[in-house]
Parts: sequence; C-alpha cells; structure tokens
Amino acid sequence: MGDWGVADFEDLMKGVDALVERGIADSDRLAVSGWSYGGFMTSTIVTKTDRFKAAIVGAAVTNLASFTGTTDIPDFSRSYFRKWPWEDATAYVDHSALFRAGSVKTPSLVVHGDKDDRVPIGQGYEFYAALRARGVPTDFLVLPRQPHGPREPKLLRTCQEWIFRWTEKYTRGR
Repeated sequence: MGDWGVADFEDLMKGVDALVERGIADSDRLAVSGWSYGGFMTSTIVTKTDRFKAAIVGAAVTNLASFTGTTDIPDFSRSYFRKWPWEDATAYVDHSALFRAGSVKTPSLVVHGDKDDRVPIGQGYEFYAALRARGVPTDFLVLPRQPHGPREPKLLRTCQEWIFRWTEKYTRGR
C-alpha cells in the first residue's frame, strides 16, 4: 500500500541479478518490458537504472495525478495512496515516472491503445514527450481502436513486430 515501484523494483532487480549470475541472462543485452502495471514498473525501472539496453512501456500509468482524473476507475489510486492527489500530491509525484524522466537514458518504446479507458493514452503521450524532450531514443506506437491491450490479430502482430525490432536494435551484441 502506498509503495508502488519501490519494494517491487528491488525484488525485480534481485531476480534479474539472479538470472545474470546463473548465466540465463546476459547483463550486456538486457531489455525490460511490461504492460499495465508491468508498464508502470518498466517506466519506473528506467528512471532508477540504466542497466537495460531497451525498454518497452506498454499502457503504463506514468503520472498518477493525471491518471486519477482521466481513468474509468478514478478511486483506484486513492485506494492505494489513501488520499486524493489534491489532498497529498507528494505520494502521487513520488511514484510517477514522469517526474523522474530526467534520469532516463534507456531507449524506450511507448505502446498504447488509443481507446484505452483504463489507462488513457495521455499517460503514454506524457512520458514519450518527456523522453523526446530530453533526447532519449524513443518512439510511440499508437494502436488504433484498441482498449487496454491489443485485441485485433493484425494489430497484435504489428505490436509484437515493433517490440521485436526495438529490442533487437538496442540489445544485439556490439
């Protein structure tokens, strides 16, 4: 409760460390990707470390304050942070990747459906704009007609192809 992207970040990094130590993952070719809360974690991860060569940020909440006012589940954030953003903005800012975008170095592909009512596409635009303004390699794949995840087979394939190309571009051995 009230700890998005903190303890879970530490757990995920311990898991990555274990995979590298076992020789399952190559520390020079790591990529991070996630959708919805996984996208939130991906956007958070790239603000806290540059160990990943590529990131794919799918349908991520990147600004908890604006998310609260635009999502189809407005009480969701308050249920975790115990207050509305106008009652205590600190928790919302502290747990939003957008406000730490100045530390991102990881090339990041942002992917979002333009009909996503759960995590409105503005979340993706905000993070993409911040990365672009900073000169971080970034791109934004907008999936037309798609809600909180691609549903149409052709768009699902397109999404997977973009993810593959992005990952391959930044993780292949140098």
